[in-house]
Amino acid sequence: MDMEIEQEGNYDKPKKIKNFIYLYNFGMSYLPISISSLLGSTSLAFTAIFAYFMVKHKFTDYSVNAVVLMMLGSIILGLHMNRDRPIGESNRRYMLGFVMTIIGAALHGFINAGVEYSHVKAGVVVTFDLVMQMQFLISMFSALFCLIAMIINEDFQVLGLTHTPKASSKG
Repeated sequence: MDMEIEQEGNYDKPKKIKNFIYLYNFGMSYLPISISSLLGSTSLAFTAIFAYFMVKHKFTDYSVNAVVLMMLGSIILGLHMNRDRPIGESNRRYMLGFVMTIIGAALHGFINAGVEYSHVKAGVVVTFDLVMQMQFLISMFSALFCLIAMIINEDFQVLGLTHTPKASSKG
């Protein structure tokens, strides 16, 4: 997936994004935190939907209610986007962030269901400890991957972390 990104503010965003790893976080950069956190939580609904189709999990009344409410909440947020848009953010960028965050949440739900599917096919009993270990490992390697990419791309210069001031010894 190649996407051209324009220059914004006083720093350049990456010119091409070739991996879906950035999709979720990049979409959130165009949204206020309240909207992005609500959209990010839809990954739970996507996990339930993909688990139903891939792993043959049964839907209960509670899970159906949760999935419907999460999806309706996302649709309502999309329809009433003018009230909470960041200052200076165009409709196009806001909707791009909205769509990218939803796609990123769907991919996260697909990965969760896919990991469970692979464990079921391998005959491994899925326990709470196993789920927590998998989440930790996925998060750790994703963070390391992004950290290495930021170091290579010299993204920390934008944060002003290239040098630290010396402590003064007044006193």
